[in-house]
Amino acid sequence: MTKTALVTGGARGIGRACALALADSGFDIALVDLLEKEMAATARDIEARGKRTLTFQADVSDFARAHAIVEQINAKWEQLDVLLNNAGAPNPKSIIEISEAEFDRTIAVNLKSCFNFIHAAAPIMLKQDTGGRIISISSINALSGGVTSAVSKHALCGSQGRNPGPHAVARQGARTQSVGECDLPGRDRDRPLARSARRAGGSADCRNCPSPGRYA
Repeated sequence: MTKTALVTGGARGIGRACALALADSGFDIALVDLLEKEMAATARDIEARGKRTLTFQADVSDFARAHAIVEQINAKWEQLDVLLNNAGAPNPKSIIEISEAEFDRTIAVNLKSCFNFIHAAAPIMLKQDTGGRIISISSINALSGGVTSAVSKHALCGSQGRNPGPHAVARQGARTQSVGECDLPGRDRDRPLARSARRAGGSADCRNCPSPGRYA
């Protein structure tokens, strides 16, 4: 049976690269992004590889919309094997410079979106005999970015650690993974983000742009 994956922020950049890598590994791909034109181009490239696609133009910070998307994917394909939370909104401003609205928006896209889609996808994965895999993309900005990047991206690593939510999911059959620094060359598992994640009891892969197929 063909496996399926949902990639948020999959229209371009790292999300597109992950979506194509998953397609090359045999996955049908559902894409979620606001960039409709770029998302359509990525979908065509996936279909050229012989895989099916679904596309959803959506704001990933919308909880109800996330649930509706996951429900549509499950209704269409009757399974969801991989959730890859990649959507992100960079904001390099310091805590002195940033406005409340800017802070709230960046946190909503970078962090709340992961909650939204995990909340929707995990129950489906837990009902499947094969379980599922949840991957959340972090960043070196967890340590060196602006205040919103530091808060939101570091939280992704922490949430894959001893936080009871992800571990409760993991114990029941849906594996969780935080992938950090994958957009930067020459990183290794001794970088600070990896050490921080391991101290939290989670994991972060800090090697060069890893193939998502390795985690799926």
